Amino acid sequence: MRMALKGSVKRTGCPSKRETALALMRVAGYHDDQKARVRLIVENKISRVAFYVAWSEGRRAKAAGVPCECFECKQASLTPKT
Repeated sequence: MRMALKGSVKRTGCPSKRETALALMRVAGYHDDQKARVRLIVENKISRVAFYVAWSEGRRAKAAGVPCECFECKQASLTPKT
C-alpha cells in the first residue's frame, strides 16, 4: 500500500481537496500525529468515518512495515547519516 494520494483524481489531473485531506490523514496516522489529526478534522468538512478509515490505513501501513512517502521521510532517507 502506497502512502501517496490514491483514489479519484479530477479531470485536470489534480487531486480534490477531499482526497488531499484524506492522504494527509493517512500520513498523520502513519506518524501517530494527533495534532495534525485534530487540525484536519476541524479544517475539513469530511465525515469522521472517512477520516477514521484513512487514519487506520496509515496505522496499518506502519505496522506492516510499508515505508512512508511523505516529504519529510523522503528527505530524511536521502540525507547521509554520519
